[in-house]
Amino acid sequence: MAAAVGAVVVAGVVATVLVVLLGRREVATLDRRLTALGDVLVTRISAEPGGGTGQRVADREARLLARGIGGGLLVTVRDGAGVRTLGGGASAAPLPATDGDVEAGGRAYRVHTAALAGGGTVTVGLPEAGTTQAVARVRRDTVLVALAAAAGAAALGWVLAGRALRPLRVLRDRTAALPGVPGPADRAALTAPPVGAAAETVELAAAVAGLLGRVEAARAEGDAALASARDFAAAASHELRTPLTALRTDLDVLAGHPGLPPEEVQAVVAQLRGTSARIEATLTALGQLASGELGVAGPAVVVDLADVADRAVAAVRRTAPDGVQLTAALPDDEVPVLGTEAGLRLAVENLLLNALRHSGGHTVAVSVVADRAAGLARVLVDDDGRGLPPGERARVFGRFVRGSSAVGPGSGLGLALVAQQVAHHGGRVALTDSPLGGLRAAVELPLHRDPQM
Repeated sequence: MAAAVGAVVVAGVVATVLVVLLGRREVATLDRRLTALGDVLVTRISAEPGGGTGQRVADREARLLARGIGGGLLVTVRDGAGVRTLGGGASAAPLPATDGDVEAGGRAYRVHTAALAGGGTVTVGLPEAGTTQAVARVRRDTVLVALAAAAGAAALGWVLAGRALRPLRVLRDRTAALPGVPGPADRAALTAPPVGAAAETVELAAAVAGLLGRVEAARAEGDAALASARDFAAAASHELRTPLTALRTDLDVLAGHPGLPPEEVQAVVAQLRGTSARIEATLTALGQLASGELGVAGPAVVVDLADVADRAVAAVRRTAPDGVQLTAALPDDEVPVLGTEAGLRLAVENLLLNALRHSGGHTVAVSVVADRAAGLARVLVDDDGRGLPPGERARVFGRFVRGSSAVGPGSGLGLALVAQQVAHHGGRVALTDSPLGGLRAAVELPLHRDPQM
């Protein structure tokens, strides 16, 4: 329909222009003929003896010209003998002594008036019917051509539009047939032929596939958040049941025995404080794990790992147990890695706290090394404590798992937090024997390389 309407509009514009131009051309041609006829008549009359001033001479030349030209030519002579119109029969009306379009005897004429040398004028005129008919023929032919062009354009547009829209229909059907959770193969099948026959449908199919991919990613994030919430609830219920029971028991003791000696009351209160601290530590670790799984630490940026380790050492040193020394060997140059400062600091702090509280040793040493040849940044935490049996070294990175040689209270979540954050940063962590005689925790992260260097 659009092609047909467009063809009609174009044909109409072309017809209008052609009619106007043809009309002007025909009128100009007619004017040239009339001017030539008038000049011929004046020349012949003026060439007669006496300057052509006689009535007989003018009438004879005008009659001869009208008879020779034919085609409805009228000649009106005005001189001292009066006004005579020759050609067109005895009843022909005289033509006005002017130029342009006139009407004489009920017919339209195009006239031209020339002056005679001896005085008077000669007016020649030709009917405009021929010009009008030519313009009408052009108009009619143009209308017919416009109608034919409209029909042809509509048919051609129907055929081409059908072929052009077929890939869109196929894409619509394939999109409607997608399963509730489309996989990569389902999304890739959207661009298979005939959808791939046109660049526009390929782009549209790619956009639909991209949208489905983003929806799937958002759904996966939602599932991960739901799973994390379930794990948090289950872990909290499991791990907090025992300390809450102990807390309730201690409170029942205080409430049921108001006459307890002061030293026993202080012992119960100390147990209450220890239990509440354990509950708080467990909830804090669970919250940090849930935040890490949900990826709420912020966008990744270039972080100096040496600076992160320095801040972690400063924070942990204040809480180091008595008799345990914490040393640090950090490079002067930056050790750039891509990640979040909060996540990296959480991992380093938990490694240090795990060594300080549970190794049973007297020295904990942390160092940061940049292996630029291998493209790795390493954080090494060594202690001189009891170590850990090789069979337990991989298992202690699980949640609520403590090594058999660990001393002191703990929730078993510290190394799980370390493993989670290291994995988020594309690295790995492992426990090995330490040169100090205890255990070494080694973290490897990819060094960040500046693309402009």
